[in-house]
Amino acid sequence: MINPHVAQIQSTLFEASSWYNALQVLVTKRVSHGLQLGGNFTWGKSIDTTSSSFAGDNYSNNPSAIVPWYNLGIVKGLSDFNVTRNVVINALWQIPTPASFSGPVGWIARGWELGGVFEASDGTPLWPLSGFDADTLGTIQRRTL
Repeated sequence: MINPHVAQIQSTLFEASSWYNALQVLVTKRVSHGLQLGGNFTWGKSIDTTSSSFAGDNYSNNPSAIVPWYNLGIVKGLSDFNVTRNVVINALWQIPTPASFSGPVGWIARGWELGGVFEASDGTPLWPLSGFDADTLGTIQRRTL
């Protein structure tokens, strides 16, 4: 028979381990006429014993946040936020300014640069409408006056 005067005692144990290994390659090249190109590639792996917590997580790919505290090796695996490959390509161009510009016009016109960045990676999915005030699934009931 269970004693009705005794309740369950819940505890919180914050214990986790994580490992990250990666190969990173960076290339930078100054071309001519003020043009600079760069590229970066990262190939890595993030492993941990628990990515989420009992309070919820942004990366909720882990089906259960309950971790067996007595043997964390049971839940060792890829992190919820693992991004295996990431590539970044950038360009920077210093806009030429005529040497005849002097005084305030030269001060305003000189030093302008135009740049661009491209990034692609795999790993955690991205919802393209994230951050917009949109109800894509039609779950919000709207009141009309």
